[in-house]
Amino acid sequence: MNVAVLFLLGLGLLEAECRCFFNRTQDHCVCYNLSQESVNSIIQCLPASVVEFRGGDLERYVAFPISDPDPNTIESLGSLGFRKIIFGDLLVPEILLAQVLRLFSYTHVQELVFDSCVFEGRGNWDRMAGQDLPILSLHFHNVSSAALTGREQDFSSLSSFLGALQELSVTTSHLTSLPCAIGRLFTALRSLDMAQNSLGDESLTPAFCSGAFPQLRVLSLQRNNLTSYHSVCEGVQLLRELQHERAPCGGGRADSCK
Repeated sequence: MNVAVLFLLGLGLLEAECRCFFNRTQDHCVCYNLSQESVNSIIQCLPASVVEFRGGDLERYVAFPISDPDPNTIESLGSLGFRKIIFGDLLVPEILLAQVLRLFSYTHVQELVFDSCVFEGRGNWDRMAGQDLPILSLHFHNVSSAALTGREQDFSSLSSFLGALQELSVTTSHLTSLPCAIGRLFTALRSLDMAQNSLGDESLTPAFCSGAFPQLRVLSLQRNNLTSYHSVCEGVQLLRELQHERAPCGGGRADSCK
């Protein structure tokens, strides 16, 4: 079976009536509702550096057995040219995501995007402990999931992965808080975009506590429930490396708290 299909099997994205469209000019391939029977359509995505998967029901693959790949499969995954993968319009069982995320360690994917996705349930992240991934940029737009509060242990198992990220965005996702312990895991993060959420003035100090985001240079808090510029500046004052901050409050716009 073609290695691309093996990779997609591992991701649990196989569904009925696959349609893939490869734009050679943009080096971008989009697939809708992947299926095991649609190998020819999937193969056309192999030359792309950006691959986008839209639609599909992943719940049926929760019980799908995902074992560690053998050496031949590892070599094949390493030969794929994918650099950016986008998942859109999907219901994502977290237990499945916890199993397949390890497969990315055998690829060269540097950017991962979840757009208009719903994360369902809770996964077991223990097998991700100490696992390094090549992903440097992680983006969530218009997603929903269980609250982050009380999930510090889950995130601690992802510390190797999260500690290597340089860019993170969580936008238009009704985010109301970010636990201090989670922020401390992002030891190399340079850019954080949390625009268009539901963060209030009182949520900033806990989120940007001592030791959280120690390398952060750029922060965007635009279009949240922030009412006081003074409170915003107090909330981010421990971000010693911060160089550019976007958080308009009331009728004004602020680019710096200096």
